[in-house]
Amino acid sequence: MRLKDYLDELVFLPQWFQPDMLMPWSSLLGWVVLDEDGRMHIQNHKYKGGVYTPLDNALQGLWNNLTNMLPLWLAPNLVTFTGFLPILTTFLASWYYCPDFATAPPRWLCFLMSGSLFVYQTMDAIDGKQARRIKQSTPLGQLFDHGCDSLACLSHHSMAACICLPGATKWNLAGLAVLQTSFFLAQWQEHHTGILYTAWGPVGVTESQYALMAFTAMGGFLGPDLLTDIFSAEVVGALTVSNIFVICWIVFNFCLMGLSFYTTMTHARRVRKVAKGTWVAPSICGKDNQEVDRARAALELLPAVFLNIVLMCGWHSDVIEFSSRSLCLSFGFLFFYLTAQMIVFSMACMPFNPVQCMLVPFTLLAFASKMAWLPLEMLVVRMTLNIHTLVVCLLALFWILTVTEEIKTHLGINVFTVTPSVQNDDAKTD
Repeated sequence: MRLKDYLDELVFLPQWFQPDMLMPWSSLLGWVVLDEDGRMHIQNHKYKGGVYTPLDNALQGLWNNLTNMLPLWLAPNLVTFTGFLPILTTFLASWYYCPDFATAPPRWLCFLMSGSLFVYQTMDAIDGKQARRIKQSTPLGQLFDHGCDSLACLSHHSMAACICLPGATKWNLAGLAVLQTSFFLAQWQEHHTGILYTAWGPVGVTESQYALMAFTAMGGFLGPDLLTDIFSAEVVGALTVSNIFVICWIVFNFCLMGLSFYTTMTHARRVRKVAKGTWVAPSICGKDNQEVDRARAALELLPAVFLNIVLMCGWHSDVIEFSSRSLCLSFGFLFFYLTAQMIVFSMACMPFNPVQCMLVPFTLLAFASKMAWLPLEMLVVRMTLNIHTLVVCLLALFWILTVTEEIKTHLGINVFTVTPSVQNDDAKTD
């Protein structure tokens, strides 16, 4: 038996062994995310991305060649997940070697972070090509792809912080906050314009990721001692090189957020200039109306703004100093939950609810940290924060698995396997 035939048989195992059969999540908590209209809109949803940057165009040959090397039985979501695993591994390793964002990582970890990001970025670029190649492009693929991108923000921040070494300070929190908010606004912009912009001019997501690859590789060449000396050096007053890097990162992301906000709020005027019949996001427009509901669009930003305020102003300095990793993880999962909703409701043409009850425990914990005076009280707050992080992770996971099961059932598709008939048809033509 040829290797390809053997692998094909592994993919089409008996139904009880299929990984897609292991997710009856919609009945686990009694949640129903999508209404009937939402499921119909998802069925007709078509993803529309932004334009390629010069670096995207330069890498097309590599990405196309790698895609053609993939077997036809390999599901696009499995390509995405395969790329996500390395950055998850380096995230856990960086937590161990750099728990306080002030301890420089060893050389090998810096190179490993750079390599894992290259694998992730490459897999993220070719999963869509694989989907089109085997005719498996589905809204579920967009949710899985962008959901992994949202979680990857935690890893990207961790990589940059391990090199920049801002410490367990508000500088570090601000770097994560602007990254998560920029990604959220990109999905919010798609919700109201129908287009996911991945670049502004010649600079886009690909350029940012390759810059981070170079940044982490630089850390490997310099070594931990030199990294610490360089980024702890004072430049202007009490501002260190690390602080300057964070400030530049914050300014860059504020520019991106400002462009997203402006483009969205002026979208109606721009739509009138294009040819008749141009598609407009149905989630914000009526059948005969091309006007964007700007008040509702702005209202949808309140959860993100509120969460950022709580992170930057609500927590006691002791929590920021001694539980910085847990605080970042809890904040990141909350933003992942908000972003995942925006992705799903954009495809389903359903309104995003600006009232998010899951933010309440995080806010109450921040208030409790301010009220804690005794060391034991602060210890209880920090332990509760760890529990909260785990609970938020599980609830966000259950929510995303619930909507995945709903989409999968409605469209009759699989998550990690290819439909046999589609694969066989493609195999005959290749």
